[in-house]
Amino acid sequence: MDSFHRRSAMPLHIALPLLPLTAGFALAVAPLQAQPPSSASPTVVRSVPPEPKPNRALEAALRDALYPVRIDDGQGHGPDPGSAEGEMVKRNRIRAQCERLPAHRYTWDRVDLSGDGRAEVVAQVVGPMFCGTGGCPLFIFREPGPGRLELITRMSLFKDPLIVAERRHNRWKELITRVRVDAGTSYYAELLYDGRTYPTNPSVAPAIPLRRPEPGTAYLAWNEKEPRAHALSCADTAAKQGL
Repeated sequence: MDSFHRRSAMPLHIALPLLPLTAGFALAVAPLQAQPPSSASPTVVRSVPPEPKPNRALEAALRDALYPVRIDDGQGHGPDPGSAEGEMVKRNRIRAQCERLPAHRYTWDRVDLSGDGRAEVVAQVVGPMFCGTGGCPLFIFREPGPGRLELITRMSLFKDPLIVAERRHNRWKELITRVRVDAGTSYYAELLYDGRTYPTNPSVAPAIPLRRPEPGTAYLAWNEKEPRAHALSCADTAAKQGL
């Protein structure tokens, strides 16, 4: 046996330091509980209940956002977009898609977010096909004229209420909403207007955890005794009545 194998066959004794077991280190490690990224909460100085009456123009805008359809055959063949025929085909396809799903409801309110003296429309849609444990969709519309709504933001994972802060970013008021981490953990996130829209998901960037308590007004708060939720119909009432 050469000198290398003689050295390798020698017993090897290494003294390892013994680490004391403490309450924070055990053989059976308990599962870690999710920790929220922030513990700051908004200060609600006022709560505005949702509008008690339905809004037909808003219902049409919500159907357009929830049920996107094509009026052509996928190869460019079909009625001209914006034409009377095209609008009729669009309405019929939206109605057919909507009627295949369970009924949904919505709550809505008006609030001036941009500071121009004209209120924007905020709405939450509630129902099994669009809501989950993380929340429901929130929609923010600009109203350039009576009965005309333009979508600014469609936000997922919204949990009421919507807190509208007095602080502004790019001249629009900051929004605050709650984010669910797990069954027992949640935190509040700030949503800043970027010049075109608000963040579409409060749980990821560019949304940020609320850094300090911020005063604001609560909108769209759900009240079990007086829910003020309206049925989201699958067709325009005026169209059905021939108006």
